[in-house]
Amino acid sequence: MSSTSTLTSVVSVVVVLTSFVAIHGMPKVTTWGRSCYEIDYDAIQIITNGTTWERRCHTCTCVDGEILCNGPSCALEYKPEFEYMCTKWTEDGCCCEHVGCVVDGVVIDLEAWYTRPDDSCTQCRCGVGFQQCRSTENCVSGPMNTY
Repeated sequence: MSSTSTLTSVVSVVVVLTSFVAIHGMPKVTTWGRSCYEIDYDAIQIITNGTTWERRCHTCTCVDGEILCNGPSCALEYKPEFEYMCTKWTEDGCCCEHVGCVVDGVVIDLEAWYTRPDDSCTQCRCGVGFQQCRSTENCVSGPMNTY
């Protein structure tokens, strides 16, 4: 292929694209940018940049790695990526009233330390997206906690 025909082909493509944009406007490419991540207990959902969805009275959009939501005003900011940490919802189910952890049916406040029910020598801290545990100093396990 000669350089003249290659140049003609390139010019033709540019003319076609310019005509398309002039008639239809610039195409909206919403997948550029960083994806968002939602944690749901042990699963992580990857949400493509530009995706919009509705949940719990809110309309949310993934914008370059950040989830932005519009909806009713809540005392605690609505964050769908941490919805699994909500231990109490408003009557209409739109807003979280308490964030924490549930351990063996007991509600633990966020950032609070608690003794593990199955191991009296281990304390853990309820955190967003993690659980930090430590051994209690000078602790002797009961008969159920032999290793």
